[in-house]
Amino acid sequence: MNIEELLAIRAKLKENLKPERYEHTLGVAFTSAALAMRYGADIRKAELAGLLHDCAKNYKTEELISMCKAAGIELTENELQAPQVLHAVYAPVLARAAYGIEDEEVLSALRWHTTGHANMTLLEKIVYIADYIEPRREKADNLAQVRGMAFLDIDATLYRITVDTIEFLKKRGVWIDRFTVECFEWLEKEGINDKRDFKSNL
Repeated sequence: MNIEELLAIRAKLKENLKPERYEHTLGVAFTSAALAMRYGADIRKAELAGLLHDCAKNYKTEELISMCKAAGIELTENELQAPQVLHAVYAPVLARAAYGIEDEEVLSALRWHTTGHANMTLLEKIVYIADYIEPRREKADNLAQVRGMAFLDIDATLYRITVDTIEFLKKRGVWIDRFTVECFEWLEKEGINDKRDFKSNL
């Protein structure tokens, strides 16, 4: 995808998203690109995935459920109990239909940017982390610490965000998506945590 195509997508998103959501989207796109430079991922794919990660965010829960059904997506009881993840479930469908995206790696990064899952790809990790640390994000737990980790150890950062997300949802009494739990269990099984010597990765 060339720069003209990216700019066209940005213009369309600006029309369809609320101003603050659009600004967040730009932050995630550029943070994703920066993380891709650091970890050797495809920079253009990372920027594109960051740009489109919230393309379905402005729809209401009822609309997302209806659109998922129309697209042949069978929502699980778990997903219905966690409506905050539905925009990510539908995002690949919308990105393909409205923005012409066919790259499966990019579409997968859109799908998993909210919950994570076991055995995440590098691009999925990048967008998941960028969504948490982008410059306009202010309220996430341990944000300063996580931002400091993000360009030193991507897996430790993924672990920290996943743990903080689970703890945050527990405190609020909000349903925790099973894929987030599976992501945490996978990281634990792989021996990944946030207690590494980050300087050794420089």
